Amino acid sequence: MVRKLTGILAGMVGAGMLFGSMGTAAAESTVIKDYEGHWAQQTIQSWLDNGWLKGFGDGSVKPNQTITRAEFMTLINRSYHFTEQSKVKFTDVPSTSWAYSEVAKAVAAGYIQGFNNEMRPNAPVNRQEAAVIVTKLLKLSAGDTEVLKGFSDAGQMASWSKGSIAAAVTAKVLKGYPDGTFGPVKALTRAESLALIDAAVSRTGQSAQGVATPAPAVTPSATPVVTAAPTATAAVAAGGSGGGNGGGGGGPQVTPTQAPAATPAPVPTPTPSPEPVNELPVKELPALDISITSRPDNSVTNAVYLEVDYSKVIGSTIHLNDQITYYVTAKPIGSRDLYWELTNLQYASISTGYSLKALTYTGVSIPASRVGTAGDKYVSVVVRNSSNEVTGFYTQKVNLQPSVTEASNSMMLLHSGVTITQEKFNTVSSQVYYRDTIDVEEAALQFGGRAVGYTITPKYYRDSKLNLELNDIIHASRKVYRDSWVSAVDATVSSNAALGASSPGYIPFSYDTLYNFKTYNEDEYTIIFLDSEMKALGYYTGKVMLSTDLKLEAAMKRIDELPSNVTLTDEDAVNRAYRAYLPFDDSFNWGERKTKLNYAVSALMDAKKSGPLQNMDLVQSVIVDGYNQFNGKTIRMNLMGFPEELKESVGSFSYYITANPVRAEDLAQPSPYGEFDFADIHSVVLPVTDKSGPNYVTVVYYNKAGQAIRYTTKLVDFSSKRPVWDGTAAQIGDGVKLVRDYNNGTRIDYVSVKDYQKTHPEAVYFTVTSKSALAAAKQEFTAESAVKYLNDYWNTNSIYPYERIQLSDDAARNGQPEDYIILFYDANDKVLNYYIGGLTD
Repeated sequence: MVRKLTGILAGMVGAGMLFGSMGTAAAESTVIKDYEGHWAQQTIQSWLDNGWLKGFGDGSVKPNQTITRAEFMTLINRSYHFTEQSKVKFTDVPSTSWAYSEVAKAVAAGYIQGFNNEMRPNAPVNRQEAAVIVTKLLKLSAGDTEVLKGFSDAGQMASWSKGSIAAAVTAKVLKGYPDGTFGPVKALTRAESLALIDAAVSRTGQSAQGVATPAPAVTPSATPVVTAAPTATAAVAAGGSGGGNGGGGGGPQVTPTQAPAATPAPVPTPTPSPEPVNELPVKELPALDISITSRPDNSVTNAVYLEVDYSKVIGSTIHLNDQITYYVTAKPIGSRDLYWELTNLQYASISTGYSLKALTYTGVSIPASRVGTAGDKYVSVVVRNSSNEVTGFYTQKVNLQPSVTEASNSMMLLHSGVTITQEKFNTVSSQVYYRDTIDVEEAALQFGGRAVGYTITPKYYRDSKLNLELNDIIHASRKVYRDSWVSAVDATVSSNAALGASSPGYIPFSYDTLYNFKTYNEDEYTIIFLDSEMKALGYYTGKVMLSTDLKLEAAMKRIDELPSNVTLTDEDAVNRAYRAYLPFDDSFNWGERKTKLNYAVSALMDAKKSGPLQNMDLVQSVIVDGYNQFNGKTIRMNLMGFPEELKESVGSFSYYITANPVRAEDLAQPSPYGEFDFADIHSVVLPVTDKSGPNYVTVVYYNKAGQAIRYTTKLVDFSSKRPVWDGTAAQIGDGVKLVRDYNNGTRIDYVSVKDYQKTHPEAVYFTVTSKSALAAAKQEFTAESAVKYLNDYWNTNSIYPYERIQLSDDAARNGQPEDYIILFYDANDKVLNYYIGGLTD
């Protein structure tokens, strides 16, 4: 019987101060330059001096702290001026996430694709993942893996990363450590990430946003502290091919050992494959000589299995660094799709040429959510080379019948029969990992022989709470297990199923790693038991059981991880440490750890009370005020550092703007700006046109009962420019270019004014106002109306040849026309000229 615990907090630490100032009222602290004397001091100082790296609230940079994948993408996007965005739909990057736009830029730039519909934005990026990313940025071919023999830990390198590591080492943008290791699964630190980006930028000659100092290959001067940073491994589709592209390896082939019930699952009948329909009208592109067979998949819930025969094209049309993308569409791919490089379509799955090179057939499990209604669909395979050029295609009409998992009429909640235990292991390289073993043997007996398989869903993944409802878990695509027990691992480990399955005591893996470095001691799992028709018979939810020694070890780790100067950004970390400490009494000699914990708890309480309201606590979140705007200022929110547990409690939020620090009396009245759903916090933009000078912006968070529970506040200067319209501005007919693009379902419009600026050097700024925006504001589509509209303004001599002026992921607007008014201003903000133009497909 698994002991149930309450009050569980999520473990995701906020993205900290890497990307900008926090903007939350808090006590001032002494500025700390913790990078002085560091091997990367010069690089860090250069980034700080140029304003592209921000410190934490106390001025520290934490150069040895690991950097997340989202943070790494953000720094790359800034350095390479990447602004174009793809529409992305990763299961762990909601559109409300602060990281959404950075991930969208990274995918559009082509240096990362994610894996298995996940991007893992909050996970540390490890060195082999960084190698894959940097080789894509530099467009390097796969290197000679012979150079890897010089590293004593070459055996730890994932197969999908070896070519990239070899290329990065040969190009001298990455090096090994002084002890002869490369550290492929070691988490990249903040300092290493800056040095690596500088090295890449220096090699390409790209301007790194003012960071001009050429950087050497990333080689820390001191032997680094070993930090587990996992290689990515498919967790769902058995037999699925691995995904490189900065994170992904083939999932283990799970060999069943003992089914929990004797009833066999039916063997699905393959669906005959109709003749291929190749309708891409570009003759110079070769049609791939492959074939696709579809059948229901009883090894994955809510999915369909495609078997693709690549035997005739491996090594000829498909090569090592190629990317293979699968699309499922209701209509054949046509010329418009090819013109937009297929990015206006949502991909169904991605694999790499490397993973196919030794295969005749490869299996791809497509989630039902990517198929839609069952029936005839067009499955398209598109091959792109390392330069993202389409080099091959194939389209076939296939009848797709995804498996569908539904709850049975008598869905049973189990309270016993499942045990979840944890063990600690050490690898040959002295790295530590924790394995959770899930034993369902007794639980399966409670279904009287009807249960033939089950799925496993963890509560935490990448130290973030998944927040999945039972219905979401039932209808998700999950691997089906038929063994009496399986394991989930919470740190770096390579499970070679082909060898391990024949080893004594081998236990199949449900997840090669969950990447839960801070929540591994708190995870719990939901087990869904399935019958032979893939119906959900019942479920069990339970927490992992730790021995006293492991509990004590986890408590000490959580306390040791606490920073010396605790701020609001550390709320999750303090809560995790305190919660881990609670099961123990004072009979254990905690020494300085207890003092450190008590200080952290006290400092956090002081930070919460450091604002103007004494009856409510401050909370970490970022108020973002617009800059370079005419006629007012926009306000929006960023939840960077917001406590994970609190997110579950908040139902709505409101803005208040006051001339003085906010008071309780101000909040006694409803906000004049209204109340917004918390789920929409990243999309709500508040336009403010009636304020001037310094004012306090306060955001109040309400629980689901409507009670105010936390707040954040910031002093904002609402001084804004008011452009001058005297009626003398002349309309122009040239010098302006409007361009439309599509990216993974998103319509993006751009403008270039470079030609106009060449002949009108007196024009310093320009604005763009759409017809739809003026219509929403009930204004006429005229230049005079556009002058009065709250607009962002750009410099006409911007380094960017094009500026993005509109982005829409509304499918109904794809292909629809839009008209724009472009206004040009002199240095005194007087309108000089205006241009009216439109875009259609």
